[in-house]
Amino acid sequence: MEESQNATSTIYIRLLEEAVTCIRPTQAEPLRDGTYRVLPTSNYDATDEVWEFPPGSIVHCESFDDSQEPYLLAVAEVGGDGKKKGRTHIAVSGEALNFRDESGHILWHIKSESVVLIAEYTTNEGPFGDDWFLVFAVGNKNSLFFT
Repeated sequence: MEESQNATSTIYIRLLEEAVTCIRPTQAEPLRDGTYRVLPTSNYDATDEVWEFPPGSIVHCESFDDSQEPYLLAVAEVGGDGKKKGRTHIAVSGEALNFRDESGHILWHIKSESVVLIAEYTTNEGPFGDDWFLVFAVGNKNSLFFT
């Protein structure tokens, strides 16, 4: 486990399941390797706001400039070895499924209650390429498929 320094820094976390793109500030502990441990806000409620990286996550941040001042945005979760996680993965987060790319960015996020079908298929690309796929069908106003 990385030792943290005593000070905290303000970083921003993307909010999921919002009608528009949203980020919210929170405090984080800077770690010696340049990453940050996300801390909850005083009124953190996982049922009200779905954070891309929940409290306790170790994240890599990048600096962005807006019209007022630079800010740090969490862009990828970091593995136990201090490196950005380097593979795609599906994970259950609360009552939703998240699919992340090799850099840790969420490519899609769906509520598990909206999944109406889970299927799989294979191709002849293995063993050196992707050859097994999961498909999630979501039944909302418009039917969508996520692979």
